[in-house]
Amino acid sequence: MRENRHSPNGRNGSNADTRLMAGMGGELTVATARLKQRNLSRTKVQVYPYTKAARGREMFKEASSACLRQAWKNWWKADYSWNGLAKKQHTIWAHNFPWSSLQQYWRRDPSTGQLRNDAALIAAGELIECEGTTFHIVHLPPQLPSGATTWKEDVGAPEWEVLEAITAKRVDAATGKVSHWYGRDDRAQLRGAVLRRAIQHPSGSEHALHAIFKNSIFIDSVDWGGSEFGPTCSFDGVTFLEIAEFNNTIFLGEAWFKEVEFCHMVWFNNARFCGNVDFQKSKFRHQTQFNRSVFEQDVKFKYTTFEDLAIFEDTTFSSYAEFGNATFKSEFHFGGATFNRAASFESVTLPDEARNWHGAFKNTRFLAPLILTDAKSQGQQTSAPAAFDGASLEAGIVLDLVTDDCADRRFKIEVEQACAAAQWDEPVGKLQAAGTSTLRDRRLAQLERGCRVLKQAMDKASNKSAEQRFHRYELIARRGQRSTPLSERSFSRLYEWSANYGASLSRPIASLFAIWLVFAVTFWLIDDGLSVGGLHSRESVAISSLSFSLSRILPSGAFENVSSDWIARFAGAHSPTLVLFVRFLASLESILAVILAFMFGFAVKRKFQII
Repeated sequence: MRENRHSPNGRNGSNADTRLMAGMGGELTVATARLKQRNLSRTKVQVYPYTKAARGREMFKEASSACLRQAWKNWWKADYSWNGLAKKQHTIWAHNFPWSSLQQYWRRDPSTGQLRNDAALIAAGELIECEGTTFHIVHLPPQLPSGATTWKEDVGAPEWEVLEAITAKRVDAATGKVSHWYGRDDRAQLRGAVLRRAIQHPSGSEHALHAIFKNSIFIDSVDWGGSEFGPTCSFDGVTFLEIAEFNNTIFLGEAWFKEVEFCHMVWFNNARFCGNVDFQKSKFRHQTQFNRSVFEQDVKFKYTTFEDLAIFEDTTFSSYAEFGNATFKSEFHFGGATFNRAASFESVTLPDEARNWHGAFKNTRFLAPLILTDAKSQGQQTSAPAAFDGASLEAGIVLDLVTDDCADRRFKIEVEQACAAAQWDEPVGKLQAAGTSTLRDRRLAQLERGCRVLKQAMDKASNKSAEQRFHRYELIARRGQRSTPLSERSFSRLYEWSANYGASLSRPIASLFAIWLVFAVTFWLIDDGLSVGGLHSRESVAISSLSFSLSRILPSGAFENVSSDWIARFAGAHSPTLVLFVRFLASLESILAVILAFMFGFAVKRKFQII
């Protein structure tokens, strides 16, 4: 499959046209328009199902066309013509040219080290003039500003073999020695190159590739699967118009992928990064996979955009991992991943629909603190508890300090999003018979478990207020599930009304006051309505009932004998059955008073951090 995909004869004409180009600020040609007819079925390795929001092909076609236009706009602006190369500085170690330009790099014969003039390069087929502008063959664009095309429009053109023979000599001569202090850079200088496919080492994939591809454009699928890259490789500003495959690739040192445009699917499955990695401001416009990859040093995905499904399953982050200000526009997963050092998801933008991030960190282990603050939110951000269903936060989590009102508003929205997410779920098996109710409960159960994970993390951090907040959210999410027994849901609702799940100081006191009045009125109605012979006035009965009800709440002190005296008087005037009923009500009031007193004490303990 790999050979066919990369063979010049293995692609049909329409696919060859799709890689092609727009002139500077000009309209796309017919070749570019055919990009919208791309067959998306060309895949390799496991391809995850598209999310419903991104399943429509029109969405991908528009993104690909935008990627194509922007890529060529940036390339023409950078000016990689032959004269433009003379203005681009290149540091290289040489006796006579300690500092040289990219033009001098391509003038130098990699075999002899001699500088060649334009005539020699033209004779060798390396310089090509198009409409008054000269290009090195490596930098020749497929389309000119006028709309005229070159042979690079056809990925099966025989001229590609000449170009790849030239780049092979450069790659073979590269040593990978880079010294910014001494101005040495012996990597293959493929900056701004317009290439067909992945450049391989002529001696085989067992030899490390030492090259810099900064601002290059790959117009066909690239496959670096199983390759090795030298201690410092750079793909900064590169545009991959087709599939980019780095499966089982080893990066022996630093790897730079800043501001890269991945217009199609990209796979880094089982890749190993031995040095620092930087994907800052890169855009992944299609399905992205980093499954089982290993990052041995720091990795940055700051300001990176994932427009489609992003998978980091079973990935190992051995050092600091930064996803600050990253944007996930569709579904993403870090299931089974391990973060050995601190992980920052500060100011991350989540997808609009909760279904795209529910359970995103299932079975993920955070062995160091997780940073989830948001400097731009002004306390309005969401901690997305449902994303942490099944996660293990072994060193705690850092959240913003927010007021309960703000947090409650956000959680209410998350509950609504969880219920809305169930409408997109497709019933399978037993769920088919259960219907939407079970699907809704499954989403709320994810929210419940996620809140429990965050609650336990806050407990480890001794953040009692945040711990209590997530405990409250956990109970609310459980109460919203229709599979929860009615009795449990009812008691949960009472717990919320009477004490706000242990978070309120005023509600237990207000509830005690209400209980006092309710039971006092009840005792007054019984005593007054059934009094024999009107032996007592209504006022005296009412005051007596208030005192008796209060004595059930405060049984000691000044009210110590009130309860027994009232019962003795009542028993002398009413039947034993009624007396038994009143004794039951009095005992019930005492039990409720003890429970509310306990809730008040519990709230005081949490509020003032009393150990």
